[in-house]
Amino acid sequence: MDKIFKWLTDNRSRLMNKFILKMIPNLRDADDFYQDLYLIMADKNLAKMNKIYEADEMEQYLYVIIRNNLKSKNSRYYYTYRKPLGSEYVQETDFRREQDNTEKYELLQEIEYDYQFLIEDINKHLDKQLLVNPKSFYDKKVFEMYYNDENTYRGLASMLDIPSTSIYNTVTRSRVKIVKMFEAEIENINKKLIYYYTL
Repeated sequence: MDKIFKWLTDNRSRLMNKFILKMIPNLRDADDFYQDLYLIMADKNLAKMNKIYEADEMEQYLYVIIRNNLKSKNSRYYYTYRKPLGSEYVQETDFRREQDNTEKYELLQEIEYDYQFLIEDINKHLDKQLLVNPKSFYDKKVFEMYYNDENTYRGLASMLDIPSTSIYNTVTRSRVKIVKMFEAEIENINKKLIYYYTL
């Protein structure tokens, strides 16, 4: 997590001026919140943080975290840093709302990032397979056309002038191989989705 913390330190001015100070006009409160970011990031999954860091997507990810914690009226940070004059802050109620909204929103963002990385890894795998076996071009292309272009078996069969059973067998064969190879990543996303719908 050291390189994540270093990134936070090195990019403090950029994040403060680009995002935080636009949501927290008080510099003292903005500084306090920036310190809280270290605690927020410390609770994140290290492997995923490293992936986001290596993909050079830390700024986009931090923006989601910052926006979620500072702009949501159900977040405890809203009451801490942006509480309207005369309003009362009830910690018990706010904590419940944070669990119902903030946690669910952040989990959805994590699922989207995990899915994005999974698709990237699958595409890299298919490209490697093509280098090893040029004949796999047909399987790769049919698989991509079915999933990326949201085609049906019948639609692809008509487009390529190939029996739909052949399209089905090609897609199924590729899907079985990919599911087996990325079983852990897919299971991780499915677990998060199940948890998301129970929140």
